[in-house]
Amino acid sequence: MKEDIEIVGRIDTGTIDRDKREAARVAAYVAPYLQDIAVAHPDIRKDIGNVQVDFGYAHWGATKHDPICRLTFRLPHNLGADMNIKLADFRADPAGYTRDLLDHLGPMFRNVQRLRVKKQAATDAIYRAMGAKHG
Repeated sequence: MKEDIEIVGRIDTGTIDRDKREAARVAAYVAPYLQDIAVAHPDIRKDIGNVQVDFGYAHWGATKHDPICRLTFRLPHNLGADMNIKLADFRADPAGYTRDLLDHLGPMFRNVQRLRVKKQAATDAIYRAMGAKHG
């Protein structure tokens, strides 16, 4: 079943319910682990260091939803990253969940870099071919 993500917005600590309070605690727990890799960017609010924190819901089916905490940040080379953390899954094993997130981040970053290099090489080849053909 397809899952849709709806971001409600920034966690406003003035009017806060239980899920938002938990999302704020999750963000405060996970975001410091991202400080070494998250770089400043004008499109990202600095809620916790260089990490933007939002609250939302993961929807699937007609009536099922899970509250999530979204951490948005930039990696070096202007790569954007969003982490959607389901609060119920995090609650079950915070250390394991965080470890899994961070363990997968490195390989994903390398794969994106590899794809960027291949795409750039393909784009360069197309422009060379167009230049030779048209010019």
